Amino acid sequence: MKLKKLIIFILIVLFIFFTYFFFKDEKLNYVSLGDSVAAGHNPYGQLGYGYTDYIKDYLESNNKLKDYANFAVSGYMTKDVINDIKNNREITIDNRTRNIREVLRESNVVTISIGANDFMSGITLNSLDLNDIDKYLKKIDGVSQDIDETLKIVREYAKQDIIVIGYYNPFPILYKTNTTKIDNLFNYADRKYIEICDKYDINFLSVYDLFKNNSKFLPNPFDIHPNIDGYKAIGNELIKTYFE
Repeated sequence: MKLKKLIIFILIVLFIFFTYFFFKDEKLNYVSLGDSVAAGHNPYGQLGYGYTDYIKDYLESNNKLKDYANFAVSGYMTKDVINDIKNNREITIDNRTRNIREVLRESNVVTISIGANDFMSGITLNSLDLNDIDKYLKKIDGVSQDIDETLKIVREYAKQDIIVIGYYNPFPILYKTNTTKIDNLFNYADRKYIEICDKYDINFLSVYDLFKNNSKFLPNPFDIHPNIDGYKAIGNELIKTYFE
């Protein structure tokens, strides 16, 4: 009798396991955090089609999207993302109020673009002096501490995949005369990002070379945001690397 009960118990466990394995919901809850690049700000002062939209479209077209929430805001710095989570910011999605902590807890994948506004604070094309490169390396060090704090608090709530998108050079005109210095500056930024991401088991996507080799992605010399081709290129890199 005991053996019979044991066999029945094992069969029930196996049934539950195989039912879960074959019929589990593989659709993703996708969340976007960050600044104007994550929000899809275009080079002409408007919110347009960003890289998160391309990811969303890809997931929908492949029947992989369960839920999508974009908490990104143009002008956001690291402290703003931190405050959003600490204050449990709410947004309305499809007539439904959602708070950021709940959305992050339920997420399967989070993409983040953050830190560029921290670094660019006080810097313009006219004020950028690459002869004093150490000044900008130190600024990256300072921003890295803020990025560390940001990713730490995001990781507290988002337990699955997190992907950070790195910097691109917002002033492509500088490539003409300062290629080596610009490369060194952004390579240093990427290394700092990677160190922090590794610390919290977070993925990192560098887009520096992607933009370096495609200056057409930044058509407006008076604005630092990509055009639709630039956003599509970032989206495609993310899809190819993490979603396919």
